[in-house]
Amino acid sequence: MPELPEIETIKRQLLKYLPEQKLLKFEIKDFSFFNNTFSGYELAGQKVKNLIRKGKWLFFLFERNVLAFHLGLTGKLLLNSNIFSHVICVLFFEKCSLSFYDLRKFGKVKVFDYKEWKEFLNSFGKDALEYGKLKGELIAKEKKLEILNQNKKITLEEIGKLKEEIKSLKKRLQGLQGRLNYVSLPEYQLNLRKLQSQMSIAQGLFETFVKEYEMAKAQEMKEQISFQVIDPPYVPRRPYKPKKKLIVAVALVSGLFLGIFAAFFREWLDNVKKRHREEKNNA
Repeated sequence: MPELPEIETIKRQLLKYLPEQKLLKFEIKDFSFFNNTFSGYELAGQKVKNLIRKGKWLFFLFERNVLAFHLGLTGKLLLNSNIFSHVICVLFFEKCSLSFYDLRKFGKVKVFDYKEWKEFLNSFGKDALEYGKLKGELIAKEKKLEILNQNKKITLEEIGKLKEEIKSLKKRLQGLQGRLNYVSLPEYQLNLRKLQSQMSIAQGLFETFVKEYEMAKAQEMKEQISFQVIDPPYVPRRPYKPKKKLIVAVALVSGLFLGIFAAFFREWLDNVKKRHREEKNNA
């Protein structure tokens, strides 16, 4: 028989696929399961907004209505299933399908509007998993307080805030104990909460140590020389500047080109004068 933790697991798995999915078709295979005023066809065209669990009931919150499943003894909610026998109803969404399978037919299906749904929820008592969760949080915070009291660097303000949280959790637990005297937190949940608390404390201490290490490293770097000599300096045998050979070579080449240019210019000028005298004599 599906127990309360199993229903919670089913809810968390379906939350990965169904939110904001539009219901395209609601196909009913067995009408005997729908024993209240709604038939289920009203859900077609509505989007799933959320899934919540109350006791062993699983509620699909649509835009205008709420679809509720109680899995009973052998009920199952199957995603994209090819099973057709013993199927009570099938919900066809945009990207997947969901079948309610029940071999022994001890399950229940209800469709509410939101007003009827709220009245239906009022008949439920306090949730056992809620008590277990609060109990685990209380144990984790008490363990954290015990460790923080040993750390001298933690301020009194932080410790006081943690004590207020512990006090608030105890009040909430006292309010639940009157209706849940039969509830005891499973040992594995206690161990899980203790391990999670130890992990969070260890992580906090690790981050503190890393910061202190970085600060110490920065302080050590300030005390050290900020550069390192790779090659020792040396005095060159010859002066780098002026480069006498290059200057002489450039001067010689430049003088040669200037001399050639001056010779051509002088010859051109003499030819111009000679031609001018000849024209004058012929005239």
